[in-house]
Amino acid sequence: MTVSSLLPSTVGYMPLPSIPRGALPSRFPRFNLGWLVSLVLFCVLVFSHSTLAPPIRRLDLETVKSLPTKFGLRYPGIPSAAVREEEERIEIVEAVQEPEPEARHGLQSDVTIVSGFYRVDSGKKHRVDEYHVWIKHFLETPITINSTYPTAFQMPPLENLGGEEWAIRQNKMDPENWMHVHDIYGIWTAKPWLINEVAKANPYNSKYFMWVDAGSLREPNVPHPFTGLAKHMDEIYADVPHDTLLLASTTVPFEEELDYVQNATRMQPNDPTERLQGGWYGGTKEAVDWWQTETTKVVVLQSALNRFTAKEQPVWNQAARLNWEKILIQQNAFRYGPDCGYDFWFTFEYWSDGRNCTIPLWNGPQKAKDKQARLLAQVKDEAVRLDDARMVKVRKAPVERRI
Repeated sequence: MTVSSLLPSTVGYMPLPSIPRGALPSRFPRFNLGWLVSLVLFCVLVFSHSTLAPPIRRLDLETVKSLPTKFGLRYPGIPSAAVREEEERIEIVEAVQEPEPEARHGLQSDVTIVSGFYRVDSGKKHRVDEYHVWIKHFLETPITINSTYPTAFQMPPLENLGGEEWAIRQNKMDPENWMHVHDIYGIWTAKPWLINEVAKANPYNSKYFMWVDAGSLREPNVPHPFTGLAKHMDEIYADVPHDTLLLASTTVPFEEELDYVQNATRMQPNDPTERLQGGWYGGTKEAVDWWQTETTKVVVLQSALNRFTAKEQPVWNQAARLNWEKILIQQNAFRYGPDCGYDFWFTFEYWSDGRNCTIPLWNGPQKAKDKQARLLAQVKDEAVRLDDARMVKVRKAPVERRI
């Protein structure tokens, strides 16, 4: 299994200064000493809650292994208030534009995992130091790092939309802007483009390309090597067209009946219901290619109609409805097996490991075949009915009299 990741260059935390014991003169009045200690504590409190978040060191495969000594739960009080409110899905994507040395040396994998991290200090869900811990769980395999874009808004799909100004306008329309900041819209919108860029470069000569959010691996004592993923993907693609895309539902299952997808139109607003998750999806090179095109169409059209379209889940749901014949959806709400994990959102990790966990599929290609078979049966039934009606009419026709 290989990982392709993008991590920005940063600098390490500076430790807070301490007050050594005995530094104050013994003759200092006790009353003034109390005020001085209070002042120092107040300054520390202001620093720790400042919106000026401290920088972080560069995170790569080597430095991330030492993170537990500097980051995470050992230092819960150091991050600023803005950092403590870090947005949950500040995943960034990595686009590999040139083959790395490992690929030239023959390193190969059937599956390439695409993920990454952009720091957003104005987020509102998870602390940055939490992501440092989760990323440590993630970076255990060969990686390709691309740091071409300092921010997600400099990536082509975001620049074409208007960059950060577009995101700021979208935030004003976001029904959840109380918990979202505009910075995260960049990476959410760029995911399909980024994984497609990785697939085009294909540094590890892979058959499949899967997106996994950088903050997904949250269990320190449960490693997820994804050793069963390639086999699962081979089994899936043995029965569906090569350009079929694999998605995953949330705790809300995707509608089993076809009415939900067949009634979708391009001009209607995106369904805000969180039916699909944005932290896990992928497929073949052909699949991620058309998916980028279709999701871009949704974003551009909805933006032109002055609607909120900066959250990837509703966008993907709309693209899936409009292209339902070409998608598979893992129905996590219907999972079963003794080793699926406790959280529906991260069931894919156990499934990818090859554990005893089964996730039923919403199978678009099969549903399309079934629909076609029903239509053919209806046509045959109608033809038989019309033929029977014609025969009855012929039998009832009056006999001509001869004069």
